[in-house]
Formats: sequence, C-alpha cells, structure tokens
Amino acid sequence: MNCAKVISACQGGPRREREEELVADGEGNRSNAEAQPCYQEPLEKSREKLTTYRQDPKSQRVRQWEEERAKSVFIHGLQEREERTHTERQQEERKEIEKIITEIGEEMDEIVNFQRIGGYSKGRNRPIKLILRTETVRNRILQEKPRLKYSEEYKRVFLDRDRTQSERQQLRERTKKRKELGKETRMEPAEVSQSRTEQQGQAHTQLFSEPYNLSHHPNTHYNPYPQPPPNTEL
Repeated sequence: MNCAKVISACQGGPRREREEELVADGEGNRSNAEAQPCYQEPLEKSREKLTTYRQDPKSQRVRQWEEERAKSVFIHGLQEREERTHTERQQEERKEIEKIITEIGEEMDEIVNFQRIGGYSKGRNRPIKLILRTETVRNRILQEKPRLKYSEEYKRVFLDRDRTQSERQQLRERTKKRKELGKETRMEPAEVSQSRTEQQGQAHTQLFSEPYNLSHHPNTHYNPYPQPPPNTEL
C-alpha cells in the first residue's frame, strides 16, 4: 500500500497547497468524495413525515379537531364578567354556565372545559366554547336549547354548534341576505296605516256604488217587475 503524499507550504507563507493521493488497497477502492453527514438520514425521514402530514387531510391533528368540534357548543350573548382577576372571572362565569346548563336539563359534570374565544374588547361579549364529554350530550343540549327562550334571565342567550370557518361565512351571508330582503319588503307604520285606509275606502265605495240584488239571497223571491197591490174597497 502506497502512502499519501502531502505537500504543503509553511504555515506562515502566503499560500498553502495540499495534494493528496489516494490509491486502492486490498479491501476496495477509496476516493476523495465527501461523506454523507450524520444528520442526512434523520432529515430525510422528517421530510417524508411532513409530506405525508400535508398530503393526508385526515391526519391525526385534523381528526382531533373534528372530534373536539363534534363535542363542542358555543354560548352567545352571555355578558362578560368584570372581576379584576382571571380566576375570579372564571369562577363567576362557571356559575352562569351552570345555571344555563340546568335550565336545559343537563349537569355541569358533562362539561370538560370552557373558555372565551377571541380577544377582549370592552362592550363586546365574546362567545364561550364548551367542550363536552360526548357528542350525545352535545346533541341533547342543542335539542333542548329552545328552553332558554322562556327564561327571563337568559332569553337573549342562545346556543349553537361549533361551525367551521366556511360554515360561519355562509351563515353570515345568509343572515345579511335575509336582512336585505326584510328591508325591501318591510313597510313603515305610516305606510301600513295609509294602505289599510285605502283598502277600506275601496271596499266602502264598492259596497254603496252597486245596487244590492235580493235574488242573491236564498230565502227571498225577487221580482224585477213588481205588480201594484190590488184595489180594496172599504
């Protein structure tokens, strides 16, 4: 086996040259190609996992979101507490949620967690997301939510299922269209009164402008040419 010959300039020189000659040995050929780094294989595996995660719409995280959404209910219209600390607000809101759940015939033990959604803004009541134990409990709550209409304290509070972003957008568009249609067909009180007066006037004119025909009455015999009464002598 021949030795590698290395020629280099001195350390303090302006230029350093290095020449390396590698020759074959008895075990195989050797070359000066760069070796694969030690992190190359783990990096490739991570890329494969990331590609699989992106290509699979039903990945584990997506399935977790869907399962959580199927067991969630939103409370809208419940006034936010103004206690100074977060712990105090949580305690007071828990009492309010318990009252609402009791109104519709459920128990607080069915709720796993709850939290306000969105950033805080004064004068705005953020919705509360309830995560329940099972989807069956969620369905029962949504089925019994009309009970809140008969509650004097919570008649302005309503419950809804956890919707996706596209479903929320569609709901906003439908609500906007209904409001626009309502404005087009809605009449002001003065217009309603004027319309009723005109209708009553037309009915009054039609009633007294046409002669009443007694022949229309089933119990009356109408003679269009009445005869004068016979002469009677006293």
